[in-house]
Amino acid sequence: MDNGDWSQAMADPVTLNVGGHLYSTSISTLTRYPDSMLGVMFRGDFPTAKDSQGNYFIDRDGPLFRYILNFLRTAALTLPHGFKEIDLLRKEADFYQIEPLIHCLNDPKPLYPLDTFEEVVELSSTRKLSKYSNPVAVIITQLTITTKVHSLLEGISNYFTKWNKHMMDTRDFQVSFTFGPCDYHQEVSLRVHLMDFTFAFFLLLEHVINGDTVFGRENEYFLTPIEQYELAVKRAVCLWQKMKELGWMDDGPEMQFAYRIMGGNLAFLVHNGVFIPTITELGTDAQIAKWVPLAKDYQIIGTYAQTELGHGTYLRGLETTATFDPSNQDFILNTPKPSSIKWWPGDLGRSANHAVVLAQLYTQEKCHGMHAFIVQIRNLLDHSALPGVKIGDIGPKMAFEHVDNGYLMLQNVRIPKENMLNRHCEVTSDGRYIKKSFDRINYIAMVLTRVKIIASEMVIPLSKACVIALRYSVVRRQSELKPGEMEAKILDYQTQQQKLLPQLATTFAFHFMSSSLDAFCNQVKVQIKSKGDASSLPELHALSAGLKALISDACSAGVEVCRRACGGHGYSKLSGLPSLYTRVVASCTYEGENTVLQLQTARFLIKCLNKIDCGEPLPQSVSYLYEPVTSHCSAKEKNDFLKPFIYIESYKHRAHRLIKDAGIKLQSLLQSGVERHVAWNSTSVQLARAAVAHCHYIVVKNFVETLEKLKFEPEIQQVVKMLCDLYALTGILDTAGDFLYDGYLTGKQLDLMTTSQQRLLSLVRKKAVSIADAFDYPDKQLNSAIGNYDGYVYQRLFEWVQKAPTNAKVP
Repeated sequence: MDNGDWSQAMADPVTLNVGGHLYSTSISTLTRYPDSMLGVMFRGDFPTAKDSQGNYFIDRDGPLFRYILNFLRTAALTLPHGFKEIDLLRKEADFYQIEPLIHCLNDPKPLYPLDTFEEVVELSSTRKLSKYSNPVAVIITQLTITTKVHSLLEGISNYFTKWNKHMMDTRDFQVSFTFGPCDYHQEVSLRVHLMDFTFAFFLLLEHVINGDTVFGRENEYFLTPIEQYELAVKRAVCLWQKMKELGWMDDGPEMQFAYRIMGGNLAFLVHNGVFIPTITELGTDAQIAKWVPLAKDYQIIGTYAQTELGHGTYLRGLETTATFDPSNQDFILNTPKPSSIKWWPGDLGRSANHAVVLAQLYTQEKCHGMHAFIVQIRNLLDHSALPGVKIGDIGPKMAFEHVDNGYLMLQNVRIPKENMLNRHCEVTSDGRYIKKSFDRINYIAMVLTRVKIIASEMVIPLSKACVIALRYSVVRRQSELKPGEMEAKILDYQTQQQKLLPQLATTFAFHFMSSSLDAFCNQVKVQIKSKGDASSLPELHALSAGLKALISDACSAGVEVCRRACGGHGYSKLSGLPSLYTRVVASCTYEGENTVLQLQTARFLIKCLNKIDCGEPLPQSVSYLYEPVTSHCSAKEKNDFLKPFIYIESYKHRAHRLIKDAGIKLQSLLQSGVERHVAWNSTSVQLARAAVAHCHYIVVKNFVETLEKLKFEPEIQQVVKMLCDLYALTGILDTAGDFLYDGYLTGKQLDLMTTSQQRLLSLVRKKAVSIADAFDYPDKQLNSAIGNYDGYVYQRLFEWVQKAPTNAKVP
């Protein structure tokens, strides 16, 4: 159908069969709200089901659809006096995802006269960016016509057949795509079609999740820790049931999106996210075939027991032992002293009946380092602890009350020989140890987990905090900017812009970085599994360690900035911001304490300096250490600092200098006769700073490379360019001493840069709400009284506090 035909169809009447009731209307009415389910169905690029008479068929409540249709026609909700089916109508509105109607049905009449019209207008009128400017869609638009895209589309097609059957009770749905040579315009057209199709797919998925009350988050803030845990378990089981019923793949896009919708408030995340992947990465094919199906079907629940009371990031210091007994052909596991008790594993306190235990392997009275063992810890019938096992919950925490973090003591617990995960090593029947791969291959599970949590547990909380704080900041008014005028929106104050807009830019920088790191991680996994080549693992370890430290520090600080920028309401748990902060700040510690990780990255960098001295090639991420660097910044005007090569060169110069300075100091101490461990400790502050500078350079460079890939998306590229500039310049200004130290930048140049950065604040301010909306978080995901899409902050805060148990009316 060409554009002319479609324009005509918009005006021509169409007939809908809704649950056996016929309605006549126009497509322009049905698509009044483009992001609603009806908008997606009837805008011309999404197949729809028809009955035997050729009418569009929707298997929903027919009589109630008259109120839905009238709302689409008039944008006003008119109900007869004494209407008693408001709950049913609310469910219909939620199914069709007509946000204004949902608001009309869910929100009470304002308790006080509203003065928020202008703010709500801003929250709607500035939302001009396409939904496909959100980071996920930006990445999707960059997919070329490859086998990867082909398989993605094929998978979506298969899922949509099931979705359509589930949502509309029809099997007459088919999607097909023709692949072959295509020019640029055909490629762009296909990409746009893919984005529309993917959005429709996720919209339907959202309906399935939100249609089940167990996933509701309305009263989440008022639950006790035990209630939070029990609800998390119910959600995990319910999601697993839906996965089975609808044929979802456990690692497919629908499960990833489901986790996103629920904000991670599920039980068994360690079971699914660490226990199973560890077996997959470190186990043999036979071990994978035995354990993984049981785990995926929840016949066993597992955890990952690495951290101990006395040791965390320093894995070589772990004290749990696994000693091979050749007479019985089994391993004996012990936590020999209090400091060796496993402490913190999620899903351990109440849920798990198995654990992947990290322990020092002993055979023939020799230690072979840390290895992974599958240990049953609870009886499968009555869930009691097995002999030799002492297990429990570690008690109250700062956050994650829905997660049962636990402790584990092992006293002479015997496990079969085949329970050691031995894809990369082997213990023979007589106790000989045979290494099959890279010395530190057993660390890969930890590295993979670290890569995964950067996106899910660090970047997402910061992005949500930005959305909440920016929306609140165009509703909240404070003082007069101009005498005699009404109070100004706080986002119009430059000081508020300086707090929030760099955080928004940082979110995009880290999103793109986490995507690139994930791609590199997958590349390394393929190299190891297909070729047995672990040569890139040290680089991946160093990158993931340094970036985890940089990103978790920045995201924790950024969420706190957003919280404080919302004043007193940001302190209320109902704002959603305190929960985001207590969640993200934990990431500074788990999966590696940040200072220790920085020093691990620094150790890799020092090894690379030594390779330069020997003329050996360097891994890609540090190849710049071979490149010459300029001694002075070439910028002469303020606009020069908006040129990516200018600030990339600045970050490279800083990283290059700090790494080499730290190396020189370390080498000098060693040559003076200082013992190596003393020299390292005496240089550790400089080494940690060098690691941070290296990772900061990597992030900025990656941001610019992502920007360059958007050259065929000029509108998106323009917005992302502003964010990239803002992130880079703010980073330099925040660490100005590093750039002034050796005269690379002058005070005058910093003044010019400051002018450019402040100009960027005013430019990003104009699009701030739209850019924040690009993350596409529905209100249910944000779960914030002050960050809702409609801007009704004060009414919703008052409404939500009425749900508090302390406000319950006494009979």
